[in-house]
Amino acid sequence: MANVSDLNTVLSGLNHIDALLGSGPDWNYVTPAGNTIRYTFSIASHNEGDNSAANGLMAFSAGQQSGARAALATLSAITGIVFAETANGADADVHLAAKDLGGGTAGLASWSSSFTYSGERLVTYQAEAYVYLDDTAAAAAGNATLAPGSGGLEILLHELGHMMGLKHPFQDAIRLPSAEDNTSNTLLSYTNSGGPYSTFSPYDVAALNWLYGGDGLGGALGINATGGGRYLTGTVRADSLAGGAADDRLEGGAGNDTLNGGNGSDTAVFRGKYASYTFADLGGGKLRVSGADGVDTLTSVEVLKFDDRSVQASQVLPPPVVTPPPVVTPPVVTPPPVVTPPPVVTPPPVVTPPPVVTPPPVVTPPPVVTPPPVVTPPPVVTPPPVVTPPPVVTPPPVVTPPPVVTPPPVVTPPPVVTPPPVVTPPPVVTPPPVVTPPPVVTPPPVVTPPPVVTPPPVVTPPPVVTPPPVVTPPPVVTPPPVVTPPPVVTPPPVVTPPPVVTPPPVVTPPPVVTPPPVVTPPPVVTPPPVVTPPPVVTPPPVVTPPPVVTPPPVVTPPPVVTPPPVTPPAVDTSAPAAPTASVVKNANGFVAGNKPVLSGSAEANAKVEVLNGASVVATTKASASGTWSVATSALADGLNLALTVRATDAAGNVSAKSAALAFSVDTVAPAAPTASAIVAADGAVRFSGSGEAGSTIRLSNGNAVIAEGTAGANGSWNLGGNVLAKGNYDLTVSALDQAGNASTAASHLVFAVGAPATPATPGTLAGTPGNDVFRLPAGSNLIDGGAGSDTVTFSGPRAGYSVVRGDGGFVVTDKGTGGAVNVLRNIESINFNGAMLRLDYDDVVQALYLAYFGRAADSAGLEAFQSQLGGLKAPTTFAAISAAYDRDAGLHSLVDSFGASAESAALYPGSTGAFIDAVYKNIFNRAPDAGGAAFWSNAIDSGNLSRANASLSIMAGALQNTSAQGVLDAKLVNNKITIASDFTLAIDTSAEVSSYTSAAAAAAVRAMLGTVSASTDIAAFQATIASTLLKMGGAGVRGGGGASAYEPALPEQEIGLVGTHSPGWTDLPL
Repeated sequence: MANVSDLNTVLSGLNHIDALLGSGPDWNYVTPAGNTIRYTFSIASHNEGDNSAANGLMAFSAGQQSGARAALATLSAITGIVFAETANGADADVHLAAKDLGGGTAGLASWSSSFTYSGERLVTYQAEAYVYLDDTAAAAAGNATLAPGSGGLEILLHELGHMMGLKHPFQDAIRLPSAEDNTSNTLLSYTNSGGPYSTFSPYDVAALNWLYGGDGLGGALGINATGGGRYLTGTVRADSLAGGAADDRLEGGAGNDTLNGGNGSDTAVFRGKYASYTFADLGGGKLRVSGADGVDTLTSVEVLKFDDRSVQASQVLPPPVVTPPPVVTPPVVTPPPVVTPPPVVTPPPVVTPPPVVTPPPVVTPPPVVTPPPVVTPPPVVTPPPVVTPPPVVTPPPVVTPPPVVTPPPVVTPPPVVTPPPVVTPPPVVTPPPVVTPPPVVTPPPVVTPPPVVTPPPVVTPPPVVTPPPVVTPPPVVTPPPVVTPPPVVTPPPVVTPPPVVTPPPVVTPPPVVTPPPVVTPPPVVTPPPVVTPPPVVTPPPVVTPPPVVTPPPVVTPPPVVTPPPVTPPAVDTSAPAAPTASVVKNANGFVAGNKPVLSGSAEANAKVEVLNGASVVATTKASASGTWSVATSALADGLNLALTVRATDAAGNVSAKSAALAFSVDTVAPAAPTASAIVAADGAVRFSGSGEAGSTIRLSNGNAVIAEGTAGANGSWNLGGNVLAKGNYDLTVSALDQAGNASTAASHLVFAVGAPATPATPGTLAGTPGNDVFRLPAGSNLIDGGAGSDTVTFSGPRAGYSVVRGDGGFVVTDKGTGGAVNVLRNIESINFNGAMLRLDYDDVVQALYLAYFGRAADSAGLEAFQSQLGGLKAPTTFAAISAAYDRDAGLHSLVDSFGASAESAALYPGSTGAFIDAVYKNIFNRAPDAGGAAFWSNAIDSGNLSRANASLSIMAGALQNTSAQGVLDAKLVNNKITIASDFTLAIDTSAEVSSYTSAAAAAAVRAMLGTVSASTDIAAFQATIASTLLKMGGAGVRGGGGASAYEPALPEQEIGLVGTHSPGWTDLPL
């Protein structure tokens, strides 16, 4: 549940909202919690005050009821509150009717509330409101149905606004500027602009959103919301709205607004469909939303709500695609030459030479390397088969040096001969990796074999020299792709060996002759290409990877290669223009609180700093449109403070300072005022009191301002003098300083205006849970102060009234003409003209005096003990006093003071037994039984109890004993306490006060109380009290007359009026 302090209306910090916030009725706090406000058109019961059909109260017509239902439906759509109609006035929270408001008043709204609390926590809260249309206005033809476009509907909406907690924008410290105070902005204004209007104006909606959050009572938003969120609504201007720590809702409205959600999950509201808006990421968590509402800058806003959908702020922008340029630039782009060599692929002759595969003999002949006799064998010359193998010509190295075919060193490597896979697959030709392998370039045996050059017999074999197939294949010779790879070209040994070219004798290598297997396989002689690159033949995995040759897809993405950042921005050396700044302050030049919100314009995206002298008191960043808004840190109270603003752009250039912004800060509330009221018989009421010099004194009856004025230089003030309407009044007295800080008087002014009631039918006045001051009307009344410390004021002197203690409280009877009887319950003091009578702790002090001294308290003693008990905040019942004696040192000392008094010493000079005997007779009118006497005497003599504590305990036991005898004893004791109280209250003259100071007078009162029994008639015993007083004073019967306390010279002051207005009408107080 909320705290009592929460009932003070929470401000939004936005002038167009705060200027409309009244002080109630606080529907948000009504218990039990719910989202329904019940209304009725019935006037059969539960009307306000004495309103009824008999004295002119009229029900709405059927047409007006229909129009009122539509108006409440409009209010429901704005607030989210359910308004339910009931025919039973007892169940209704809001009553709607028509009556003669008089004085040209068109409409009237009033409300009242009551609550209970424990400590600071609200326990219960109830509110009730009454909305009236003047019977003349309601009867007008145009208002018969309260249809849209009628003046009557606008009047009703105005009063419903009051009923929901809105005030006039021209009242109180926070007001709308005169240029905005008109009905186009708020129906609560008295200045017409357009209309008549059929719904609430924009500022009204903004204020209702703030109060109720748009989601009803007890929702997530609004005052006393379960979620703690707020609903902030802007204007048609460029507004700066800032949320708090909870989940807030921000609606900028028209204009280029700045919305900062703060913490929580916040929602920005836009009045259009999602598709009609555009979005831009401003960086740094900021988002720009452009549409019919204007261009708004959002920070820390998680949800965007449109008319047709709600979306997450993170979903309105696509993720950036441009960023990955590194992937575009791989070096794979450059190897086009590897792709193009088709000539190498085409030579089919390379695939067909099967003879090269089969010669196993060539693998094993190691003697081929060394045998010198190889030169002479002629048989080797005639191998025609060696001439025919043109297929081997394809590799470029093999084309030019035909002699390489015969060198014996090349023949020896068995690995080259065996791998048939290398010969057959055409892919071996195409892949550039096959061309580049360094092993092919470096075979030294091919370059240096001198023995091969010299053998003359080998020169003659024409078959080897003239093989046209080997020489003529141009396709093999010309493939530039294969020739160009630098790895293959650079090896000079392979390119330049002229000896290898000329020696035809190579055809007849002696080593090949000796082994007959070598002679027969002509294919072995002719395939020089296969012989020279042994390393290439062995690694078939390297030969086959065609995928490396053909990756064109990676080469194609040129667009990403051209990044725009190539053009560097120009260096900015120009300082931004000086910012503009403004702050909301009241008519006296004061801002609200000590952390004012400044706003203005500066260079787009510039850093904005607010300076108090040389100190930075706030920092923010201007939006993309140049607007900015920020709250300062706490400023010290002072007059005519001057803040300046400077801007720093992204390049670090600093602007000149803005013009000084002057205002004053005051956070200290004025001293609490005091007040009193005098009610004349004709209903005129005058108020007076004291307060802080120059402060505004405001008297409010609920939400209605009854009177308002200014305390003089000496702090005194006087208001009123006007005749108030009949009824009960409970006024709050407030003091407001020039900054709008307010303090409230510790006590309410409670009084009634109207015809005096007869003693048989007293009027009833009820107080609040706080401290109340009741000013009684003429006649008999029943006053119940309730909780708090309450005072009832009587205009006459103390001697003009008799005060007695009754079963239900204190009875005050006017001794003058009329004999008005006022019954006071839960009242702590009575204020007479020139005297104060305290009633709190009366029974506790009388019980202490009765138990210890056997008499009634004297006036001075009673007042002294009441004051000390109040200062100790002691319990208010005798049983609780007894229980607290041991643990409360101050109370312990106060009770023990009875035993230390001179009266005690004079009364009880003897033994402890004699003291106990006297106490029993004081309380019970009898001596103690033997057991009781022994128990208490032993307790005192042993030091466990003081005499005062013993008398306290005996009295407490008497009041709490539930046995048959105990009940009778308790009745006797209560009768004695009541009569003792009546006796002290009857001492109302200085002569009587003086007469009750002697030992003889005390003995006379003890004797009087000794005659009281459990069956004594208290009322009848008043004569005995009067007789005892008369005997003590030795004088005749005296009477007192009342004296007037009116001050006709008090200045008159106009009472402020509250209500609604339309041309030709005025308001009555609410």
